[in-house]
Amino acid sequence: MGARPFASGREGADGTPLAETPAQPIVLLHGFMQNGHAWDAVAPLLAAAGPVIAPTLAPADDAHATLDDLADQVHTVIVQACAQEGASSAVVAGYSMGGRVALALARRYPADIALLALESAGLGPRTEEDRVQWAQRNRAWAAYIEELPSMEAVVDWWEEIPLFASQKDLPPEARARQRRMRLSCDKHACALLMEQAGAHTMPLEDDACAMLARVSFPVHYLVGERDAKYGRVAARVGATSARVHRLPGGHNVHLEHPEAFARCLAACIARGTQASGRADSDFYAIFR
Repeated sequence: MGARPFASGREGADGTPLAETPAQPIVLLHGFMQNGHAWDAVAPLLAAAGPVIAPTLAPADDAHATLDDLADQVHTVIVQACAQEGASSAVVAGYSMGGRVALALARRYPADIALLALESAGLGPRTEEDRVQWAQRNRAWAAYIEELPSMEAVVDWWEEIPLFASQKDLPPEARARQRRMRLSCDKHACALLMEQAGAHTMPLEDDACAMLARVSFPVHYLVGERDAKYGRVAARVGATSARVHRLPGGHNVHLEHPEAFARCLAACIARGTQASGRADSDFYAIFR
């Protein structure tokens, strides 16, 4: 997606334009079994807020498929985008797996981030017992993906996971686009990411909350009203200094309601550092 300069539009006392404010790149990180095109409906709606970059996250090889490996990929993208725009940091928004990558980025490269937005993203296991159970499940799923005869069979299975039930209400063309994107993924890469970058590989949830409470940049959590599972995570995030936004839809708000998602994220960016702190009813109401 192309980048463009973002002018401040301000003038000096003599009427001459002041120097343009460097555009902060907006880096959008997709979820599991997706690619950068997952943001195609959202990116144009954010163009006025800054240049949008939606990289595809993929393992470099069998030994480099962890969340830290993916965060390093994103770091390279941000450094290049900031150099091009003359900015020092970027807005980072991550959905589901992309949110896990964004959290890893925040731990490894906090200076890269001007604002962090997490969409339906887990914070990590609550306990070490959870980690063991999640690891067993994710390794079993990775093995199942490898055993299935085709990517079509993988997508057939994945689309029936209850977490995605609300996506069955999408218009047929939107569901078809989502399915084509999933089918374009590599089966082996999906298995690697499931095993090496699953939620079981994250630090504990308490550690993530402690990090989010102390970072210097504003943090936002966007969750669909129909997503009960990540509604609990949103409540946990809301206990930190993050601002929580409950939007229409299920687990993938930006797919189901791209306009509402884009309006919310654009407003978060516009408020900048004033956007930290818990959500208030007035801020929530503008996204209805």
